[in-house]
Amino acid sequence: MLAAILTCGLTAVMLSACSSDNDDKTETPQEQADVQMMYAVKVTDDVLKVADVEVNYVDQTGAKQKEVMTSTTWKKTLNAKTLPLTEGLWAKLTPKGAVASGDYFVKVTTSATYEAKLANGQTITGGFGTDPAASLSLVQTPERVAAWCATSPTVGFAVDKDGYAAKTSVDFGGNSNDDGNVVNVSPDAQQGLPALDFTDPVFGQVIGSDGKNYDYASLPSGVTAVAKICYVSGAHGLALALTDERGTMDWSKAQTTCAAHQPAFNGGTWKLASKDEWSAMMNAARSLSSLRDRFSEIGASNLQTGSYWSSTESEYDSSEAWYHDFSDYGLWDFISKAVPVIRVRACLAF
Repeated sequence: MLAAILTCGLTAVMLSACSSDNDDKTETPQEQADVQMMYAVKVTDDVLKVADVEVNYVDQTGAKQKEVMTSTTWKKTLNAKTLPLTEGLWAKLTPKGAVASGDYFVKVTTSATYEAKLANGQTITGGFGTDPAASLSLVQTPERVAAWCATSPTVGFAVDKDGYAAKTSVDFGGNSNDDGNVVNVSPDAQQGLPALDFTDPVFGQVIGSDGKNYDYASLPSGVTAVAKICYVSGAHGLALALTDERGTMDWSKAQTTCAAHQPAFNGGTWKLASKDEWSAMMNAARSLSSLRDRFSEIGASNLQTGSYWSSTESEYDSSEAWYHDFSDYGLWDFISKAVPVIRVRACLAF
């Protein structure tokens, strides 16, 4: 009987020892903190016309949640009590089943931010998201809609026990973790800029330095024209600068030059127009020559009878991009991005 008891006791000790070996794992230390996790997704009206939007996010427990987006703005605030933690956000875009061809201005802006109040009294804030100043995209066919939907980026980052964040991958199933379009979120980046404030904008009007739209003859004293409205679709549209950028340039320089065009506005983005956007502006003008030759009517410089870059890369060779010839022939063609002899006119998307 005693031997049996000793044997059982020895077995229990051996099992306990083995168990302690297997459970000898290093756990991430938890730090007490008051953390506010803030998520936001904003889309244009046209996004909801062409796609179903499902917001995927990581909650305060680390679990992945999803909600259907039914309006143009979605926000969520969560509270956590410890660090480290992970935030993740992805707007899953699924093209609607029957999207008619048309002009759709689409853009999704996502942001994931946090405010961590640490036990030592320090408060640290941060976050990541898509660039709020990124331009609208114009999509016109179901195929372009589907291609655009597939580009929705994922925002993911880990906040360490000291309250500092670094990008990380978050797998929601089906999302891409290519974070090339994800930047540090700076909510105050555009403070102080005049806001675009339009009243029934129409083709041919000008945008003033105060951000309002005017018939050219009605510009008030002290306000100068900075762009001509060349396409309108609902509340959105495209305007062109009143002069070309200085000299000719390669495609990459054309992109950065247009993005830096002044004056800057809240609610609008200077950019190099895409192939589809150039086509939309020519269609709105009713002809190539009407778009090209009527800037002089508002005291501006006409487009020249030469070639102008678009932002659209060639689908045949990624080292090439499309340009448009504004001679009377009006031809589209593509050429090496490195060629520095193509003209540039900045486009303001609003």
